[in-house]
Amino acid sequence: MQLSAGAQRAFKSAQPLIGNDIAEATRFLWTEPFASDAIGRFRHTLDTGEPYHAPCSVQQRKDTGAVETYDWRVERVTMPDGRFGVVCHFYDLTERQKYEAALRESEATFRAMFEVSSVGKIEVDPKTGRFLRVNAAMCKLVGCSEAELLGRSVYDITYPDDITLDRELCHRLDTGESDFDVEKRYVRKDGSAVWARTTVNSIRDGFGRPLRHMAVIQDLNARKRAEEDLKASKDRLQLALDAAQLGWWRYDPFRCVFSGDRRSKEIFNVAEYEATLEDIIKLVHPDDVERVLMALKARLEAVCLRITVAGRKAMRVDQALSRERLAVPVIGES
Repeated sequence: MQLSAGAQRAFKSAQPLIGNDIAEATRFLWTEPFASDAIGRFRHTLDTGEPYHAPCSVQQRKDTGAVETYDWRVERVTMPDGRFGVVCHFYDLTERQKYEAALRESEATFRAMFEVSSVGKIEVDPKTGRFLRVNAAMCKLVGCSEAELLGRSVYDITYPDDITLDRELCHRLDTGESDFDVEKRYVRKDGSAVWARTTVNSIRDGFGRPLRHMAVIQDLNARKRAEEDLKASKDRLQLALDAAQLGWWRYDPFRCVFSGDRRSKEIFNVAEYEATLEDIIKLVHPDDVERVLMALKARLEAVCLRITVAGRKAMRVDQALSRERLAVPVIGES
């Protein structure tokens, strides 16, 4: 038996057997029944000239106990003295098998995180915007099946007023930016618009060229409806106040600042929409300042008493700070 330099590195423990019978070395290196099977393959090829190829053989080494994977081939050759011999070519696939197993595990993990998610996830072709992959949450968000989305582009389901910004952000992403985050509208299958927060990043090749865009889409429709309802309520209140020539203001005890609407600004005759307590007191007639401050202090003490009774434990945690911050006159919204 002879070993090449590569074979000597792979089978270091067999080097003392160089020059001995190949059957002895094979039984030294490999466990049964593989050792006897390999010896039989060598002898068959030597006798008949028929080559043998095992593309992926997973066996346990007898000398080291390690489980290794090989692609090996046996061929008959003519020796310098004219006799026949056999040569075995082999490729150690052990490390590659480990990498492939790790890759399969990684792909399975990614697939599970992608598909089984409560938020929408998509993969998009950076050049055309066409969907490459979508999960069930995204299909539910826009009311389309997976097949329907895979036949379209992300721009096909983007609200018309948001397409220009969407294309600009994607262009900036492809020219170097790492990601972007935007609140945009998608068009559902029934024609209605749905708000969503879309976070997009780019998957690139070894040269930095974009291969695909990946995005996470979070449904914001409920929040947007709540914001719209709140704005409508405030608009109705402001309309009623304007009709009655009334204004509103509020006081922030942590910042010691008054703020209000346009009408309160006119009433107090202040230049800004915010003013300090001192600025407001300066507007009070000198004869009324003491009476106003006493009234404000009484109001503050009543507010502090209600807060203390309702949340004594919470107040106790920061009692000193709360007293310091609230020891100024407070006027409730009016």
